[in-house]
Amino acid sequence: KIHPSINYSDRYYYAASPIISNGKVLGGVMTVISLSAPADIRNRISSTILRSLLVSLLISSIAAHFLSGNITKPIRMMQNAAQKIASGDFSGRLKIKRTDEIGILADALDNMSEKLENNIKQRLQLTANISHEIRTPLASIQGCSEALIDGILDTEEDKERYLKTIRDEAKRISILLKDLTELSRFETGDIELEKAPFDAQALIQRAVASVEVFAGRKNISIKA
Repeated sequence: KIHPSINYSDRYYYAASPIISNGKVLGGVMTVISLSAPADIRNRISSTILRSLLVSLLISSIAAHFLSGNITKPIRMMQNAAQKIASGDFSGRLKIKRTDEIGILADALDNMSEKLENNIKQRLQLTANISHEIRTPLASIQGCSEALIDGILDTEEDKERYLKTIRDEAKRISILLKDLTELSRFETGDIELEKAPFDAQALIQRAVASVEVFAGRKNISIKA
């Protein structure tokens, strides 16, 4: 039953039950609870839930900040690396040691940058080599032409030999220039070298002929 409290303004709920043994009433048990108690419990529960929510929000905010930095930092690094690659700077490496998708992407970007850097170096080296190779036949053509123009050659045989040297050196330059045009095909793997036997004696004779005019000016005799 519900009765008002004798000493307080609250009302209380009373529940009683007898204790019976062998048909005899030995005593009783009575429970008393204030009707305001459920409201207090609700308030305590609400306060506990609110505190839990605030703690959870704080923890999730810290975790989100950590995860955001853990993800956005390498992404920003990859973005900067991509911009450098686009501007022609292939020297930078990310070196992000991770096993997730971000680490895989960073490794792929590093590998691409390294390959591009190597390709650029090889291209520059090959271009420098070909440019150096072109200087020799050009000098030979110039020397033979000057010798023909100046009339320092005595026999028709010498003239014919010098003209042949000019023709061969011009072909050599043409071959070198063709190599330059096919450079991109070599890099992409669209072309393969065709190996074949060649005449080593003819190669040596052409090499001697290309410098013969300069050797003659310094009284140097070359025999192959």
